[in-house]
Amino acid sequence: MKMALNRSSNNNNGFRPRGLLRRSFETKRYVVLVRQVCLYFSVFGYACVGAVLSQTAAASTYTSPINTNPLITQLPQVRFSDTLARQSSKPRYNAELFISNYLSAAQSDTINYAVDGETLGFIQSLSWQHDSQLRLGISLPSYYHSSGFLDQAIYDFHDVFGMPQNGRSETRQNKFAWVIDSSNTDVYSLRKESAGIGDLSISAEYMHATGTNKQGLETLFGEHSITNLRLTLPTGDRAHRAGGEAFGLSASFTTSSSFSSSKDALHALQYWWGLGITALHTTHKLNTLDPARLIAAAEFGIAYALTPSLGLKASLNTHSAYFNTHIRELGWAPVISNVSLSYHNLGHQFSFGFSEDIRPRTSPDFVLIANWSTTI
Repeated sequence: MKMALNRSSNNNNGFRPRGLLRRSFETKRYVVLVRQVCLYFSVFGYACVGAVLSQTAAASTYTSPINTNPLITQLPQVRFSDTLARQSSKPRYNAELFISNYLSAAQSDTINYAVDGETLGFIQSLSWQHDSQLRLGISLPSYYHSSGFLDQAIYDFHDVFGMPQNGRSETRQNKFAWVIDSSNTDVYSLRKESAGIGDLSISAEYMHATGTNKQGLETLFGEHSITNLRLTLPTGDRAHRAGGEAFGLSASFTTSSSFSSSKDALHALQYWWGLGITALHTTHKLNTLDPARLIAAAEFGIAYALTPSLGLKASLNTHSAYFNTHIRELGWAPVISNVSLSYHNLGHQFSFGFSEDIRPRTSPDFVLIANWSTTI
C-alpha cells in the first residue's frame, strides 16, 4: 500500500503576502481556527480545575517521549528529569497529555514507510520519595490513534509563516493509515483507528538538590542535578499499536544552573542540560528494520521566571537514530524544539506548550503537550 502525498503549491515559493491576505479573510478559515483555539484551551481549562485540590508543594518531571513518531513513540526512550521543578518529599502524581500530528512517506530498497494520522497520548506517573535523595516511580501510558483534528490548524500555521507544508494540503486532511513494512512483510502497520495501554516503565531518580541558586537565594525553579534510571517492559497492547514490543534500559543525567550572578532571584535566567543513553532489545518483527542497540540523547534548555508562580521554558532535544536505514523518519537523528509555560499555584504545577521539528520529517512536525503534577 502506498500513500500519495500532495505538496502544497507554495512550498518553494516562500512567503506570498497577496495570497496570504486573500486567504486570511475567508470566513471558513476563521471558523476553523477559532474551533482549534477553543479545543486547545479546553485542555488547559480541564487541567487547571485540579489546582484547587491541594495546599502542598509539588514538582513535575518530563514524562513525554522526545520523539512522538508513531513507531518510535512506543519504544523505550530517555526521559530527562525536570531539575528546575520544585521538590517535595511526598508521593507525587503526574499526568501528561500530548497530541502528535504526523504525515510522512518514504521508501528504501526493503522498507515501505507511510503514516498519516494523529496520536493522543495520556501518560500517568506515580512516584515515592524513598529518602532525601532517592525517588522511585512507575509510569503507564495509553494511546489513541486516529485521523485527528489538527491538520487544518497546522496547514494554516505553516501557511502564515511561509513554512514548508511537507506534504500537507487543503484537499487531503484528517485521514488515517500506517504502513510500515519490510520486504513486503508487515512490521508495524495499522489500518483503522485504535486505542490501547502502553508499556510499563519503572524508574529511579537520584537527586542532588539544593533548592537555591548560587547566591543562596530561593528561586522559582531551584537548582540541582538528577540521575535517572528507567526500565521499560513490553507490557503494552501490541494488537492496537500501543506497545513497542521492546525491552529498554535508559540512563540520563540532567543538571541546572544560572546564567547570571545577580541577586534578583525572580528574574534570573536559568539553564539546564542533559545527556542520556538507551539500551534497546527488540522482538523478531522489529529486528527486520535493523534497529540500533544503543541510542544516545541530549537536551539543552533555558528557563525564565516571569512571576513567583509563572515561568517560561524553551529547549532543544535530539537523539541518535533508532534504525539503520536511509529513511529519514526512522534512520535520522531529529532536532526538536519545545516551548512551554509553567504555572505553580496551591501546591500544583501545570505546564502547557508545544514542540516543532527543526529537522523536517525526522519527527512529527507539531505536538501539543499539557502536564499537571501534584502531591498526594
